[in-house]
Amino acid sequence: MAVTSPIDVRAIVVGTTVGLAFVVPASVLARLATQDDGTRGAGWGIALALILLGGAIAGAVAGRRVAETPMLHGALAGLATFIVAQVGFTFARRTVPNPIGVVLYGGLFMSLGAVGAALSGWRTSKGRSVPPREERP
Repeated sequence: MAVTSPIDVRAIVVGTTVGLAFVVPASVLARLATQDDGTRGAGWGIALALILLGGAIAGAVAGRRVAETPMLHGALAGLATFIVAQVGFTFARRTVPNPIGVVLYGGLFMSLGAVGAALSGWRTSKGRSVPPREERP
């Protein structure tokens, strides 16, 4: 099945922006929850959940804006959220990340974005009103 609609960059940018609103503060919280000796504090798990939730929310926002291909746009928004955050934190830390980790986490964020888009579409379809009987075929 061929995709007939082009990629809506505006939907991906909006989804990425919303996703970054969750990912960046949660990443700062995770950094603060990690002790100097590398042990993780109590807030680290919450921060990790918020980071992963940010990828799904990015996909949900992008997917709701495009009716034809919501999961594609959700996956791209999740990936873009990860890439922008990774580039920012790479420059902030002045270190090169592990390339295998970047590929795996990029795939994880694409999956989270697609799941977020699917869930937002499912929620939207469940919330639609059913037409009256006389209008149904």
